Amino acid sequence: MRSCLFRLVTGVALSVVVLVGFHDTSRADAARVSVPPIPIAIDFSQRPDAAQDASIRERLAAEILRAEETERGRGAQGVVPDIRIGEADVNQDGQTDWFVQIWSMAWCAPTGCNTWLLLNDGHTYRQILSQDGGGLATDFVYVTPTIQNGFRSLIFGDTSATAEFCYSVQWNGIAYSSVGGPPDPAVCPSMQ
Repeated sequence: MRSCLFRLVTGVALSVVVLVGFHDTSRADAARVSVPPIPIAIDFSQRPDAAQDASIRERLAAEILRAEETERGRGAQGVVPDIRIGEADVNQDGQTDWFVQIWSMAWCAPTGCNTWLLLNDGHTYRQILSQDGGGLATDFVYVTPTIQNGFRSLIFGDTSATAEFCYSVQWNGIAYSSVGGPPDPAVCPSMQ
C-alpha cells in the first residue's frame, strides 16, 4: 500500500513539474507540453514507407537528383540514395514533422549527413530547414523543450573523431536560425 501511494504521489509531483516547468511565451496553453525537460534525440534508423518516400522525393527532388548524379560520377550506376527519417512534432500542432537525411556520398561527410526538416501542415509537407540550398551536415539532431515563437528549438552536432561541436537553432517566426556564435561543444546535450 505504501509503495502504491509513493508512486501515485511521485507521479503527480512529476506531472506538476512537467506542466509548470515549461512556459511558452507565444502560447498560453500549458497542457500542450509534450517534450520532457531534456533534449530528445532524433532517431534516423527508420526508412520511409512508400507514401512518405514519394512525398520526400517530391519535396527534395533537386537534392536527391544531386545525390544520384554524384553516385553515377563515382561509377555507381543505378544507385538509389538511401533516405532516412526521424519524426517529431516541432510546432506542437499534433502533426508529425520529418527530419530527413539522404545517405549518399553527395550529402554525407565525416561529420555526418545533411539534414532537412519537412513541416507537416496536415495536408502536405514543406521544407522549413535548409542551408544554402542544402541541409546541415550533422551526426545528430536533438529537439529541445525550449519553445520560441511556437516551435521547439533544435540542437545539431557532430561528435566524430575529427571534431566535437553543437549549435542551437531557434524559430524566428519565419525560419530556423542559429543562436549565438560559432558551434560550441558546451551546447551539446549530455550523451548519457
